[in-house]
Amino acid sequence: MLITDIHELRFHFPGHAIDSIGPFVGVLDNSEHDFLMEKLGTPLYNALCDYYDTHYPDNIESKNTSYFNRLLLLSQRAVAYDAMSRAIGMHIISVNNAGVNIPTADDYGKVDLEAVKTFKNTCIKEAHAAINRLLQTLEEWTKLYQSISAPSVLTSPPLQGESTPSVLTSPPLQGEPTPSVLTSPPLQGEGPGVGSSPSRSPIIVGGDDEDENSSSSSDSSSSSDSSDDTPNNDTTLSQNDGELQTIVTLWQKSRYFYLSTSLLIPCATTMQTYWNIYDSREKFIQMLPDLLYIQEEIIAPAIGEDFCEALVDFGFALTDEPTPPNIITRTIHKLRKVMAVMTEHRTLVINTDKLRRQVAHDEAVRLLQSAIEYIQNHQEGFAAVPDLYAALQKSPIYVKQKTAPADCTCQSQKFANNRSDSAMFVTPALN
Repeated sequence: MLITDIHELRFHFPGHAIDSIGPFVGVLDNSEHDFLMEKLGTPLYNALCDYYDTHYPDNIESKNTSYFNRLLLLSQRAVAYDAMSRAIGMHIISVNNAGVNIPTADDYGKVDLEAVKTFKNTCIKEAHAAINRLLQTLEEWTKLYQSISAPSVLTSPPLQGESTPSVLTSPPLQGEPTPSVLTSPPLQGEGPGVGSSPSRSPIIVGGDDEDENSSSSSDSSSSSDSSDDTPNNDTTLSQNDGELQTIVTLWQKSRYFYLSTSLLIPCATTMQTYWNIYDSREKFIQMLPDLLYIQEEIIAPAIGEDFCEALVDFGFALTDEPTPPNIITRTIHKLRKVMAVMTEHRTLVINTDKLRRQVAHDEAVRLLQSAIEYIQNHQEGFAAVPDLYAALQKSPIYVKQKTAPADCTCQSQKFANNRSDSAMFVTPALN
């Protein structure tokens, strides 16, 4: 557990006069497992519990700025408010030998049901606000870790129907081998990627592709390195950076990891650009099934599955060009608008009235048709990216260029009488 002392509960939830945490232990434990664990993921939650068991109570209400301590404080805040929202319904009722009663006291006024509902709703609101703050912080730490370290293994949890986590890199097209270069993808409005300088060499993963000379050279220098007390600054992280690396690596195994590499709209920041989801990471993760359905069952059949996958790949591909071709970025922008508006029509995560849902459906149909027409009118502009253009040629919306026969003079021939291949259409006379 992450809260075991009454002082910790008062630190995050000061507006109470509870003397003992004993009656709340069960509720706090339920809140941690039902409300917090799925956001952190089981591996990160277990690591946070180990940190708490090791360092309690020194870091509570202290100025310790380590990453695990800050993560602990954010997690405790979410658990405290969620537990209070769960417990208020039980604590206004007293079950005893005399039956079920409402407890009262001489020095406190009797609370009415409306005040209880207000208190409960406030706790629920603050609990979700604390969770969103927690997810935003973890997202910022992930981007920070990418910027201060070499490109590393960053994976997103598998979506429905996927068996293994996808890697933050340009996924291979059909028929291509799986790449072993692990890179960080660019987000909406960013450059080639956070911390992905062109001069920085990517890390190659896997023993089969590694240079044999590197292993031999490392073996030959191991004896000298072992005798040197000074660590290598290029490979050794500080204790704080080590905590950051551990947190980021473990959070990738959570279903609430912020990036979904198989979608046209990969993260909440991108979705916020097209539809106001109140900057909620929690709501975006809950909408992933809707986003996956829209992309696979509506957009992909309309523009071609290979072409849709290639567009997703291009959004995460690292290129040497300072800016990608405008035609491709505009196409992705149009398809993202289709996806966002169709999500507004379909999802139940954010409440939308019936009239707005119908309007969103009509807008999505019109936007999808507009995107298809844009692709058809500018399809030659995709030739700047050969893989993308090859996928477009397999698309059902691709318009093949008409080529004249080799023996054709490319000039319209007039009608010639008494020729076997000449024909004339004559309209009937109108009386």
